[in-house]
Amino acid sequence: MRYGGVLAQYATNNGAELDRALRMLLGQVLGFVLVIVFALWLMRRGRANRANRPPASGWYPDPFGAPHERWWNGANWTGHIRAVPWPGPSASAPPLGPTGPWVPPPQPPGQSQSQSSGPWSGA
Repeated sequence: MRYGGVLAQYATNNGAELDRALRMLLGQVLGFVLVIVFALWLMRRGRANRANRPPASGWYPDPFGAPHERWWNGANWTGHIRAVPWPGPSASAPPLGPTGPWVPPPQPPGQSQSQSSGPWSGA
């Protein structure tokens, strides 16, 4: 028996069930397609909004090539300028010591003040 014959026999015996099953399948496929189209539309809309939005207000390198920063107010460059801030200590700089800079130890009694026992004393 061919597939067409089986389908025809099923359709004649269970025509209402087949129609209902096909409508449910079509509804599920259309619902899935609509969800995908909506998700794509949201993604494209969000990307377009980000692309059209100017940068936030703040200090930026001078767009005219000067060696300072200029204030951007969110819509236009202003006349306010400042020197480029000096970068802070780098993360790779060695620490000064376990508690900060080196402090000479207290002198024991009987030693003169001129004697030193620091890293530069040569002792």
